[in-house]
Amino acid sequence: MQNIPYTYDQGRDFLKAQEIVLYKNLTFIGPTTGIMGIYHGAWWYYLLSVAFFIFDGRPTGFAYAICFFYSLSFLLFYFFIKKELGFYPAMFFLSLAAFSPYLSFISTFVINSGFTIPFILLLLYSLHQYFRTKTPFFLFFIFLSAGFIFEAQVSFGLFLIPSLILTFFSLYLKKIDIKGIKFKPFFYSLSGLFIPFLPRLLFEIKNHFLQTKTFFNFFFHPKYYNPKPFTSIIEERLNLFIDYYFKIFNQNILAIAFFILTLIILFLFFKKLKNYQRDFLKANFFLIIFIFILSLFYKDNFWNNYLEGFSVFYLPFLTFSFYLGLKGKDKLISVLIYILLIIFLFINMFNFYNNLTNKKIVEEGLIKQKKVVERIYQLVGKNDFCLKIYTPPVIPYTYQYLIDYQARIKKYSKPKLEYVNNRCFYIIEDDAYKFRIDRWREENIPKEAKLIKKEKIFKDIAIELWERI
Repeated sequence: MQNIPYTYDQGRDFLKAQEIVLYKNLTFIGPTTGIMGIYHGAWWYYLLSVAFFIFDGRPTGFAYAICFFYSLSFLLFYFFIKKELGFYPAMFFLSLAAFSPYLSFISTFVINSGFTIPFILLLLYSLHQYFRTKTPFFLFFIFLSAGFIFEAQVSFGLFLIPSLILTFFSLYLKKIDIKGIKFKPFFYSLSGLFIPFLPRLLFEIKNHFLQTKTFFNFFFHPKYYNPKPFTSIIEERLNLFIDYYFKIFNQNILAIAFFILTLIILFLFFKKLKNYQRDFLKANFFLIIFIFILSLFYKDNFWNNYLEGFSVFYLPFLTFSFYLGLKGKDKLISVLIYILLIIFLFINMFNFYNNLTNKKIVEEGLIKQKKVVERIYQLVGKNDFCLKIYTPPVIPYTYQYLIDYQARIKKYSKPKLEYVNNRCFYIIEDDAYKFRIDRWREENIPKEAKLIKKEKIFKDIAIELWERI
């Protein structure tokens, strides 16, 4: 857990959670998106605030909390599948989630975009229950989930919410009666969106609808940094959506085998499902198609994390095909399922065993900055000291949070930016563009200062002590 990813984003978010808990500095808005002036929602910070409170701000505590939250979400979905389809399909679903390289990684990656995953599961559950019960109340949870997905990753929500509306319109096109439209479904849907959007709405009111104006300006007058021809966009999106599927599996050959078998089973046995189960899978399929189509309208760079967690939408097809394959009377299909499942479990258990017995220590992520900060405090103890930090993102949020944590827990002094007793420590991280370090040194190291000590903590991080003569 010490090797969890720890970058500018994590440091920034941990500091904000610290502000909320220690200084009661509440916020209505979250971290910035790729569009200048548009922000992700604030709910991510409040989740981190709970983790900060429980673990007293310990950096690894955030990862433990996220892992627990994600694990609980998948476990609850397991119980839902067990009740609906039985024990073996539920275990198959859980094994897909547990052994997925992507889902395993994201479950300890403390990043706001990953906050979409538990709400995708809630969305899928609510969709299923809506078709099963025909109760408008579940529209509340469907759009509540979509709203939280929007707040976690704005780009995802921008594609998802219209896709939901288009999906319902497509499924009920023949049944729509303009004169007979009822108010209740709209009320539940809008209520579901209102709750996650409330902090953003308060921010907009306070700031004269700043984001709304920015969004419409971007929508009607987009500025493209890397515009591409439409054929290139289609090819990129196809590759991206295929990649989301392959991320579920450790081996590409297994991903292809399960894909082919799923298509065959759904083609042969789809009608054996109950009506509401078929409607659920149709809705899930339409969602994927509409999100894909709407994503084609974005002509700039489209990063993988714009649809963080999208892989989860493929899991119901795999799970229901597993259920149908076992339920059907075709022995060849059943044998193929068991063979694939055995191979799948064997490969993943083998990989799990190798990872468990691998004694090679890899120092990456959080542990590096943590050791650097601990070394600084070993050198200065509880005395006042000066510290200046260079990291490639310029703003050293990663170190700031760890320094705050050490100072608060162990009663150390916080560093000053002015030289103390004519001395100052410098933490210098390597930068691929060396001229930026040189320029920073010129601006932050006095000309009369002399280097009296340098300690290489890692190959890319050094501590220097400078003294002003």
